[in-house]
Amino acid sequence: MRVYLIDGFPLPVSHFKRAASCKLFQGLASYGYCASKSEYYFGCKGHLLLDARGIIVGFSLTPAHESEHETVWELLEGIQGALLLGDKGYLGHSFKQQLFSLQGIELQTPVRHNMKDVLPKDLTKQG
Repeated sequence: MRVYLIDGFPLPVSHFKRAASCKLFQGLASYGYCASKSEYYFGCKGHLLLDARGIIVGFSLTPAHESEHETVWELLEGIQGALLLGDKGYLGHSFKQQLFSLQGIELQTPVRHNMKDVLPKDLTKQG
């Protein structure tokens, strides 16, 4: 089974306070939130799809406010029957079911602290 890694990352284009007057990226940039940095930003969001060797096989640039779920379909076009590893931004039971039923892609993500992890502890050990 082929293995892929997917992640989204913030690409700020202007300081948050100056965003209203930023004309350079008008129509592409928007306001977004980066959970890992616990901060709001004005800009875009980059999305990378890597294979198991770390080679970039897909890239997308979206406005910062767009959901990571929307971009997945574009990045995974043409990929069938694979294991996809993503972060908490890709959580969602129905989203996982859609990926599996439409393309045979098994999505694995970490769980939030209030969720039950169905994977064995030895596979999810962090450290």
